[in-house]
Amino acid sequence: VTICASGFQDLESRVRWALAIVVADTQLVPWHEVLQDDAAPGAGGLAVSLRASNATFLPGLPYTARLRATNAAGLSRFGQSVRFYLDTSPPVLVWFLFGTA
Repeated sequence: VTICASGFQDLESRVRWALAIVVADTQLVPWHEVLQDDAAPGAGGLAVSLRASNATFLPGLPYTARLRATNAAGLSRFGQSVRFYLDTSPPVLVWFLFGTA
């Protein structure tokens, strides 16, 4: 899962990031610190790839990613993604025939 977020910044101190994945209001992947080296600029903000080797994602369930940004004073802001689903169905192939007139 790759998380892209923007709008979290603190001009006076470095921000610490933490991520969690929730399914049906239950934490599937508990809060864990995201190292600055694991974050890259993306989409006008931050892009983080979440690696969860101890989690099982099942198709059809609503998952939500939660992001916490904490500054040096200990103040935190939270963000939450829209629900996303694991889709294991094969892609649909559509053919288009282009000709010359």
